[in-house]
Amino acid sequence: MKFLKFFCALLIGALCVGFVSCGDDEEPDNPEALASIVGTWSGYREPQSPTEKSMTAKFYEDGTCEVWWYNNPLLASYYFSGEYTITKKKLHIVGMYGDQGSRPYIDYDKSVDYSIKNGVLKFKFVLSESILTKE
Repeated sequence: MKFLKFFCALLIGALCVGFVSCGDDEEPDNPEALASIVGTWSGYREPQSPTEKSMTAKFYEDGTCEVWWYNNPLLASYYFSGEYTITKKKLHIVGMYGDQGSRPYIDYDKSVDYSIKNGVLKFKFVLSESILTKE
């Protein structure tokens, strides 16, 4: 009887550890992905045309980033400043943004899918798909 109780407790403990340790998106920073994203990128945000070059993003080695963009250059341009982490599946960006010329005041904290293929970075940022080329 004692052996059965011990075995059940051991089994429950093993199952708890097994379920808690399984995380599909929470692997540590990926050095290869980090090296591939560091640098200056420029491009556009959908639905704008690729010729507009309405967005520039800088990802630094220290995990900080800056992004400048506009939806219509005659109305407003925006600036984001914050930090990023990257895994094989997700780009996590956290910081603040606001109108260019003013201090960033809008909180931003998102994890999004991303891809880097043939020097093109694609990710969703502030509600629009961004398509950027490394400079």
